Order: sequence, then structure tokens, then C-alpha cells
Amino acid sequence: MAASLPGVGPVGASVLTAVMGRPGRFGNAAAFKQFTGLAPRTNQTGDTDRKGQPMSKAGPRGLRSVLIRCADTARKQDPLLAAIYHQQMTTRNAPHLKARCVVAARLAERAWVALADGQPYQLRDADGTPVTAEEATQIIRERYTVPPEIRRRRRARGCALSLAGPAPARNHCPEGPRRPGGQGRPAGRRGDAMRRRRGDDAATTRRRDAQHP
Repeated sequence: MAASLPGVGPVGASVLTAVMGRPGRFGNAAAFKQFTGLAPRTNQTGDTDRKGQPMSKAGPRGLRSVLIRCADTARKQDPLLAAIYHQQMTTRNAPHLKARCVVAARLAERAWVALADGQPYQLRDADGTPVTAEEATQIIRERYTVPPEIRRRRRARGCALSLAGPAPARNHCPEGPRRPGGQGRPAGRRGDAMRRRRGDDAATTRRRDAQHP
């Protein structure tokens, strides 16, 4: 059944089947998506539920990688997944990789439904009408093709972030990292130099006091 999913080849189907095991051990499709680590992290404080969090990345890394790779092909074959990708790129300002991850999360849900029901996956239009692979390709070409200028902007944004490199680590302790245990003493070579300097100053003060009682 897993091989009937869009974008999922023999290798991906084997990984999906092996890792999922018995579909019934997951309560529903959302539970399996959470298991893959493709679901957003939950960030709740009191009555506040913050949306738009990055994916949790919990669960099997290999399965998550397979789903993300399959999603790039699935969005070109399934009109419903193509619509999700198109929305992420055109209205959510998401880069290509993030849009793929959103598609991968939906693909994980569809995988659970197909294996739990024991029925091959059926391509459908937005209104739920079953379509053939040829019809699906035509629908995607007509409705869900991302305009070239949007792709160029996303690509330029990705290149700019890549050239900028990683952001420097922020250290809120100006005198260096603290020792564990909360003593508040700086660690490392810089901390050793500071302690030696303080020791030398204290010794000089004691000698001066001894000379001038």
C-alpha cells in the first residue's frame, strides 16, 4: 500500500512500512505525523498557544529524510499536495525546503491512512474527485505552478543566507562562560589570567601595607 503513495518508490515504501509497523499503534494520522518529527513543536504558556513553530525533529531521522525526499516528487504528482506546496511558496513566503517539509508532513498523514485502511492511495482533485495520473499532472500545471519570479526571490534569499554564514553565538556573560554550579567565576584561559592578575594585585597591596604600617 505504501508504494501507491505519490512520490514513494520501492525504497521509501519499505522504510515507511518497516518503521510504522502496525498502523494501529498510532491513534490517528496526526499521531503518526508527530512520531515522524515533521509536526511543529508545541509551545504553550498558560492560555497562549504559539503557532508557526519549527518542526520538532523527534522520532526516526531516516524516516523523516525519506519523507522529505519523497515530498519533492509527490508535489509534482498529487494535486492536493501541489496545492499545499504552492500556498507555502506564494502566500506564506516559505523557502523551497520549508515548503517541502510541510508537504512531507501531509504525506506522512496520507501514508498512515493508506496503511491503516489497507487501500491503495487515490489521487484526487481539490473537490475530492478521483483523477488519473495524467489528469493530476495537467491540474498541477494549470493551477499550482509557482511563478518563476517567486522562485528566483526564494533562491536569492537562500543564497544570501548561505553567504552570510551562521550567526555568531550570543554570550550574555561578558567575562566568559561561567563554571557549573553557579559560583560565577569565569572558566578557561581568560578566567585563569584574571585570577592570577587579581592575586598579583592582592600580593602587591599586602607588601605595601607591610612597608608602611
